[in-house]
Amino acid sequence: MSRIAFGCGPLSGNLTGDDYSNQLASVRRALELGINWFDTARTYGAGRSELNLGRCFAELGIADEVMVATKVRVLPEHLSDIPAGVRRSVEQSLKALRRQQITLVQVHNAITNQRGSQPTSLSVADVTGENGVLSTLEQLQREGVIGQVGLTATGDADAVEQVLATGRVSSLQVPFSATNISAGYEVSDHRDEADEAGWHHHGAIMRYGQSSGVGVFAIRVFAGGALLLRKPSPYTYQTKFFPLSLYERDRQLASRLEEMFPEVPLAELCLRFVLSHGLVDSAIVGFGQQQHVEQAVSVLELGALLQEELRQIQGNALRVL
Repeated sequence: MSRIAFGCGPLSGNLTGDDYSNQLASVRRALELGINWFDTARTYGAGRSELNLGRCFAELGIADEVMVATKVRVLPEHLSDIPAGVRRSVEQSLKALRRQQITLVQVHNAITNQRGSQPTSLSVADVTGENGVLSTLEQLQREGVIGQVGLTATGDADAVEQVLATGRVSSLQVPFSATNISAGYEVSDHRDEADEAGWHHHGAIMRYGQSSGVGVFAIRVFAGGALLLRKPSPYTYQTKFFPLSLYERDRQLASRLEEMFPEVPLAELCLRFVLSHGLVDSAIVGFGQQQHVEQAVSVLELGALLQEELRQIQGNALRVL
C-alpha cells in the first residue's frame, strides 16, 4: 500500500467532473510516481467518480492491476432490505470500475448508538446483525468480488469500537488532520468543540485498529480544503456531513499555522503532520491535477516532522478560537 492514496471524491472536483484529459493525466502521473491505491465511493459525484476512474484504468490497461477501494452507503430507503441495497451498490461499483474484483469495500455510513442520530447513520446492529451490512459484504467476499471489508470511523466512538471488536473488518478510515487531532492524540474531555467526526476524545480508535491488525487510512487530511486556506467548495456548502461552521473554524486554525510556520507551505506541513503519526498507514489526498500529485509525493522525501513541531501543531488545534 502506498503511503499516499489517490482520493477520488468531490472536493477536488477531478474524478467527479468532466475534464477527462485532466483525469487521465493525474491518474497516469500517480501511477508513475508509485501511488497504487485509489479511493472512491458509489455516491461520489452521483456515480461519476467510479465511472471516470474505470475509464482511466481501461485506457491505461490496468483495470485489475491496481488497488481500488470503494464504499457502500445504505440510504434510508434501503433500510427495509439492507442486503439487497448493499449487493446492488457493489454490483454497480464493479460495473462502473470495470473490474472483476474490488480490493476493498467500506461501510460509508456513520455508526451511532441510535440509527439516524447523525445524517444517514446506522446502528451497530444495522452493521453487524444477521442481515446487516457486514454479512452481505462477507458473502460478496466469499463470492470473490470483494477482497477486503473496511469501515469509515465516523459517528459515536463507542459504537465504532463495538464494530471493530467483532474482528470482521480489515481497515479503518479516520478523519485526521492538523486541526482535527483527536483520532490520533488524546485530548481533554472538557474540550468544548466537536471534531471532524462529531465525537470527542477518541484517540483510542486508531490504536485499537492497529492492535487488531486493522489498517488505518487518514481521510480529510486538509480538512476539506480549509487547511489550504481555500474558500469553501460547492460540495462544502451542500454536504450535510461536515458543517460550514467547522470549515470556518479550521480555516482560522490554518491561518495561525501559517503564522507559526511562515517558511513551510501549508500543504506540505499538514500532510507531513498526518504522515508523521505512526499509526497512519496511508493518507488519502484528493488530487485536482497531476501537479498536485507531484507535490504530495515530494513530501514523502522530507520524512516526519520534529517532535517540537508536532507539539506546536497539536497545541494550535487545542486552542479555543
